[in-house]
Amino acid sequence: MSTGDGSSSAASEVPPGLKALAGMGLDMVRTRASLIALEVEVEQARLVKTLVYAAAGLITAFMASTVLMVFVIASLWSSPYRLPLIFALAIGLVLAGLTFGWQARQTLLASPRPFEATLDALAGDLVAMK
Repeated sequence: MSTGDGSSSAASEVPPGLKALAGMGLDMVRTRASLIALEVEVEQARLVKTLVYAAAGLITAFMASTVLMVFVIASLWSSPYRLPLIFALAIGLVLAGLTFGWQARQTLLASPRPFEATLDALAGDLVAMK
């Protein structure tokens, strides 16, 4: 009977090296999770800031273009150049919209890849484990 009790207590003990390895692994996972959480927060803040600026820019540009078009059309209402002027203003606004769209695309393409630091850290972990 005492052999069975001794062997069960020996089997339940975890070697100190294995405990240390498990602790290091859990610490590594915790660090990586903290890094991901931080990067999610930063990316979310950047996205909200970009959306607010884009919305404000679109609203003010729309209001300014509307007021400008009304002013120009009202000032030239009795002129024979009224319709060509309206067409030219519309083309100008389309070109401005395309320019802003292209600039927004370039800004998004130039922004860093989301979670780049986390992915680099995980790649470094994989290299260290091999």
